[in-house]
Amino acid sequence: MNLALDIIWVLLGLTGLYYGAEWLIDAATELAKKLGVSDLVIGLTVLAFGTSAPELVVCLQSAMAGTPGLALGNIIGSNICNIALILAISLCVSSLPVSKLIIKRDYAFLLISTVLFVYFLISGNELTRFEGWGLLLLLTIYMVVLFVTEKSHPSLEVVEAIEIEEDIISHHPPRSVVKSSVFITLGLVTLVIAGKLLVNGAVGIASTLHVSDAIIGLSVVAIGTSVPEMAACLMAIKKKKLNFVIGNIIGSNIFNLLSVLAITAVVTPLENQGISLLSLSLNLGLVLLLIICSMKSKLPQWLGYLLLVIYTAYIYLEFVS
Repeated sequence: MNLALDIIWVLLGLTGLYYGAEWLIDAATELAKKLGVSDLVIGLTVLAFGTSAPELVVCLQSAMAGTPGLALGNIIGSNICNIALILAISLCVSSLPVSKLIIKRDYAFLLISTVLFVYFLISGNELTRFEGWGLLLLLTIYMVVLFVTEKSHPSLEVVEAIEIEEDIISHHPPRSVVKSSVFITLGLVTLVIAGKLLVNGAVGIASTLHVSDAIIGLSVVAIGTSVPEMAACLMAIKKKKLNFVIGNIIGSNIFNLLSVLAITAVVTPLENQGISLLSLSLNLGLVLLLIICSMKSKLPQWLGYLLLVIYTAYIYLEFVS
């Protein structure tokens, strides 16, 4: 009975996170446009930070509830899921272009942030406040580089992200400033409540199944909080906006590390409770594989099938071990 109730809490939490993030992003984008904010700024701030809102809420609530393993597992699992599941499924549908700018700029920051995170967690067995501030400094540098490079030559990834969001907004009647503000508030409140439900349910499931919080974070919670990225990527492929897919996934992984985890670590240090060396190694290994396979500025479809095999084997090994 307790397990069934915990599963219901998790499902309600994931649903709330999805719709809360949608309301927040749509309303914030519409409000920013009414206030005269440029598309570039919207793309690099509202959309970038908004899509990381579910992970941030879950991580903060997990850490403050005394379950840092769930917080770390959520981010590590989300980053693995984004590449080995979401990108994999996208590649099974279509091969994907990778611009030289993404390779030179975003891959570089993703690799640096991943290496730093893995080193911090292995060397000290926790992510400290000082290390959190260091990751936030790297985020600041990344944002400056983004604004400089995008202002001179807007990339197709950012342009397509804005076009997709504008298409979503166009399907509902225009909102006033007041109504947009109400939806932003509603989205934030929904995220907080949904995050609490998800964390409580996930901890309950872990306790009932006698597995660590980290395992639930790496699997159920990670896949659930990655649903918005999955929906966005499949919609982009349907609309033939293929450059958006890799930009969305790489951007999400960077913000998970440099924004979500960093902010959480600054609020409260994150001790490694149950994150295996396998998960950390795979997190870094997938980034290296992605970089190698992108050298020809195109990700082949066969990579999608390989990634699905890797992800299936990973989930099996984590639960068995």
